[in-house]
Order: sequence, then structure tokens, then C-alpha cells
Amino acid sequence: MDASLASYLSDFERDFENGLNDKRIPGAAVVIVKDGRVVFQKGFGVKEKGKADPVNEHTVFRLGSVSKGFASILAGVFVEEGVVSWDEPVNRYLNEFQLNDAEQTGRVQVKHLLSHTTGLPRHAYTNLVEDGLPLERIIPRLKHVPLIAKEGEQIAYQNATYSVIEKVLESQTKTSFNALLHDKLFTPLNMTYSSAAFDSIRYSPNKASPHVYHSRSKGRVPIPISRKYYNAVSSGGINASASDM
Repeated sequence: MDASLASYLSDFERDFENGLNDKRIPGAAVVIVKDGRVVFQKGFGVKEKGKADPVNEHTVFRLGSVSKGFASILAGVFVEEGVVSWDEPVNRYLNEFQLNDAEQTGRVQVKHLLSHTTGLPRHAYTNLVEDGLPLERIIPRLKHVPLIAKEGEQIAYQNATYSVIEKVLESQTKTSFNALLHDKLFTPLNMTYSSAAFDSIRYSPNKASPHVYHSRSKGRVPIPISRKYYNAVSSGGINASASDM
């Protein structure tokens, strides 16, 4: 490692640790990749405030909406294999996908799902995802939501609509989305600590607890891991470690 990179990483480590302390964040894990090579990988702090168990590079965290990147990459794998096309209308793969406008339904393509540009308003039925409804019950309801734009013209962040990609890929492969993640991404990339299920992180011996800000006196306090988004893993239900990422 050259001297300038070593100096940068030393400064980064110091500043990152100071930032965690300033914000009273219990723990974190970081990996830095330069020119295709891991140049820094380390855990900081603890997995749960008030306990001594340290975070390391293999500690599993919930990725939240970073999960969406996995769905896009997975879709890209199947585009390369000719199983789906970015430019194919979604309802040709999935009849249940219907919008408030029949013509727009026929024009919305796979690429619009994954770029948040279907024309639906921001966070359409995110509440139903967070209530735990399966996608099979959410997707048919999209036809009741008034559209705000023509497809491709306006970005409006989605969870439920983004997760339609799960059912598109399942319909074309006859395989569950979670199995596709393992077969096409986790296993070939040796992501041995990654998963897309609540029980996987719940029973992991090396996981970070979520924390929320309580007050100035208590700072951040640990809370139980939520089941939310494991019904729509492409939007927020993937677990992984820094080493896997």
C-alpha cells in the first residue's frame, strides 16, 4: 500500500470513529474498495448499546433500502440471459399488474419499475408493505391509485411497486425470489453471511441491533429487529455484512 493511501485510510478511520462518537452511534462496519481491491475493512463499536460484544467485518446488518440494488442487479442477470427485457411491458409477464389507466398499464416497462418512474405517486401502498401484507394482495390494488405522471417522466420513490420485480422474475423462472437471490448472487459471490429472511437475522449469532434516538440523556437505545419488509425483500429485506458487501 502506498504512503498516500495509508495516510488517507488512517485519517478516515480516525474521522469515522470520531463521527460515531459525536453522533452517539453504538457501532458500524466499513469496507472500502479501491480499483477492485479491498483496502480497508473494519468493525467499530458494539452491536448493542450497553453490551460489550464488538462489531466486526462479518457482523450482519439490515440493509434497508440498499436491498433495492440487489433486485436491480438480479434483474440485470436475467436480462443478460434473455429471460426478461428492460423494455417489455410489465403486464406481459404479470397479468395482475394493472394501473389506473389501461393504456399506461400497457406501456409501463420493467425499467420503469426499477427506476421509480411508473407514474404512481410516491410511496404508493408502502403502508401495506409495512403492515405485512404479501405482495400478492398488494399488487392488484395498484389499479385503484390515481396516477400523477406518464411513465418515464417523473421519479416517485416506491417500495410496493418496486417489489413487483419479484413477481416478474418468479413468473419467468418458476423459482422464488429468495432462492434466485441465493442462486444468482449470494452463492456465486460467496456472500456467506447474507440472507433475505427475518429468521436468518433473528437467529444470527453475529448481528447488529437496530437503535433509535430516545433523548439527549439516553441517546440511542436498542429496539427489536422488525419483521417489516421481509414480505417485500427487494425493497428492504436483505441482511448482509460489510465483508459480503
